[in-house]
Amino acid sequence: MTATLTPGHRSVRWPVVLAALAGGVAAAMQVSKASAAMPLLRAEFGVGLTAASAYLAAFSLGAALLGLALGLATQRIGAARAGVIGLGLLGAAGVASAFAPNWALLCLCRLVEAAGLPLVVAAMPALTQSASGDGRRALVAGIWSTWLPLGIALALTLAAFQLEAPGGWRTLFLWTGLAPIAAALLLLACRPGPPPAASAAPAPRRPPAEVLGMAGVFLLFSAVYLILTGLIPSVAVTDLSLGLSGAAALGAGSALLVVAGNLTATLLLFRGAAPGRLLALAFAGMAGCAALFLAGGPGNGPRIVGGAAFNFAAGIAPGVIWSLVPRLSRSTGLGAAAIAGTYYQAAGLGQVAGPVLAGVLAEATGGWAGILGCVLPLALLGAGLSLRLASRRESVS
Repeated sequence: MTATLTPGHRSVRWPVVLAALAGGVAAAMQVSKASAAMPLLRAEFGVGLTAASAYLAAFSLGAALLGLALGLATQRIGAARAGVIGLGLLGAAGVASAFAPNWALLCLCRLVEAAGLPLVVAAMPALTQSASGDGRRALVAGIWSTWLPLGIALALTLAAFQLEAPGGWRTLFLWTGLAPIAAALLLLACRPGPPPAASAAPAPRRPPAEVLGMAGVFLLFSAVYLILTGLIPSVAVTDLSLGLSGAAALGAGSALLVVAGNLTATLLLFRGAAPGRLLALAFAGMAGCAALFLAGGPGNGPRIVGGAAFNFAAGIAPGVIWSLVPRLSRSTGLGAAAIAGTYYQAAGLGQVAGPVLAGVLAEATGGWAGILGCVLPLALLGAGLSLRLASRRESVS
C-alpha cells in the first residue's frame, strides 16, 4: 500500500469528470437537507424522536443493505445508465417530498431516495475512471472524494437562507430535488464514453481481501465521523446558542473543511506520500480533535478549534480511500463500480453502528465520556488496520 501515485501524461475528459462530480454533489445534497430541516418536519407532522431518527437513518440503511449489489448491477448495465437512473430516482422523490401532505408519503420518498443514492455513488467513480488516463486516475478519484462534503455544504448553505424564509423546508426540498435532475441532464449532454476494455482475466465474483480491508477502514472512519458530526448541530444550538440558520451555516463551514482535507490528501498522494501512513495520521488526528471537542475547556474556543480540526482531519481519510480505487481495480480485477459499492456499503454499516454504539455508551456513563470511550478505540483500530494493510502490501511487493 506504499506504492506512490505518480503524475501521468494521459488526457482527462474534464467535462465528464465534472459532470460526474456534479451528480455526486447533487446526490449528497439529499443527505443533509433532512437533518437541517428536521426540527421543522417534527413540528409540522408531529412526529417523535424515534420516527425522526428512522427517517434520517434511511440513507445509511440503504447503503448498508444495497451498496455492493447496486455496484455489481452498475457494472452490468453500464455506469452512465445507472448514474442517470439513480439521479432520476433522487430527483423525482426529492421533488415529490416537497409536496408531501403527510409523514407517511415523506418517508416513502425518502426510501426511494435511499435506493437512488447508492446507484449514483457506484456509477460516478466508474465514469470518472473511464474519462481519465492511467496516470491521472488516482488524481481524478481524489477529486471525486469531495462529492459528499461539497453536497452537504451546498445543501446546508441553502438551508441557512431558506429554513426561516417563506416556504421553509418545502422550498428547500424542492431546490435540492431539482439538483439531481439538472445533474442527470448535464451528464447526458456530456455523452460519457464506454468504460475501459476489460482484462482477459475474469473479474472476481466477490470483493477480494484487499478491497474488503480498505472497506473496513472506511467502515471505521464512517462510524467515528458520524458520531462526532451528529453532535455538532446539538452543540451549536445548546452550547453556542445558535438558531437553525446559524447551525446550518456552521455545518456548511465544517463540510468545507472536509473538502480541504480531501484535496490535501489527494495532493500528498500525487506527490508520493504513503497511503497507509496518511490514513493512520488521519485517524490519530480525528481521535485527538474529538477529545478536545468533547472535553472542551474554558469558554467555547477549544471546542470550536477541536471541531474545526476534526473536520479537516476527517477529510484526509476518504481522500486517500477513494484515490486508491484505480490501484485496487488494477491489482484485483474488480471494476471501479463494484469497489465503490463495497466502500459505500461499509460506510453505511459504520454510519448505522457507530451512533448506536455511542448512544448506548453515553447512556451507560451518563455523559460525553461514554462517547469518547467509543470514538478513541474505533479511531485506534482504524489506524492499526491502515498500517496493517500497508505492511501486507509491502511484504507482497
